[in-house]
Amino acid sequence: MEILLEAIRLSEEESPAEAILSTDEVTEVIEKDIENFIQKNPNLLGRSLKLVERQLDTNVGRIDLLFEDETSYLVVEIKLHRIGRDAINQLRRYKDWVKKETQREVSGAIVCEGVMPAFQEDFKKLKDIKIYCYGWQLKVYEWSGAE
Repeated sequence: MEILLEAIRLSEEESPAEAILSTDEVTEVIEKDIENFIQKNPNLLGRSLKLVERQLDTNVGRIDLLFEDETSYLVVEIKLHRIGRDAINQLRRYKDWVKKETQREVSGAIVCEGVMPAFQEDFKKLKDIKIYCYGWQLKVYEWSGAE
């Protein structure tokens, strides 16, 4: 056993493990972080919401987050970049699917970086879909030693 442990230790010293993530993997991590944040803070979407399901597979695609309140459902789609018409059409497919399955009112929300300039005027007129933009905040604080 000691020989095996020594071999492992020497191997780690000679070639320390480095995790290199692809761009797609980094993007996936970031999207999951935003999903986690919205799931833990649904009040940011302006209503008293309860999570129904996350990453819900449907025959029209995978819904990122599905919430409900007393009277209706809210379909939430997370996008990492600025959105255009494709994102709205995707969300509408998800909303239609949920409405058909539940026979309840359904609204939609997209959480994204922003809206492409060519679509800004059109998206201002949306009635059943709200767009929320995210941003990043850097905090600097003194380390207290307690973790």
